Amino acid sequence: MRAGAGGRLSYGAVMEQLHTGEVPGLHSLSVEEGMRREEAERAMAEAERLRQMGTREEARRAREEKGYDTEEEEEELRKARAKDDWRDSHTRGAGNRRNRS
Repeated sequence: MRAGAGGRLSYGAVMEQLHTGEVPGLHSLSVEEGMRREEAERAMAEAERLRQMGTREEARRAREEKGYDTEEEEEELRKARAKDDWRDSHTRGAGNRRNRS
């Protein structure tokens, strides 16, 4: 590596070395290499998304086969949310006035 005045590398010197491949460990990609890498990453992400969709679909089918009723599940969820909302607005012991000293 070439150093400028004072032993420090100038921006121009660093950029020149970077683009010519003189700096070990730092490499630049060609446009084709970059496109191939991006396409591979997109393909992997798409495959993962499809795999997850498949597992969700299988879980939904298994629930339906077991006979779970979605209306019952929705009612249970609605009750649980209502209880949670009530607990958020009523702190523990807030309604128990007779036990206060």
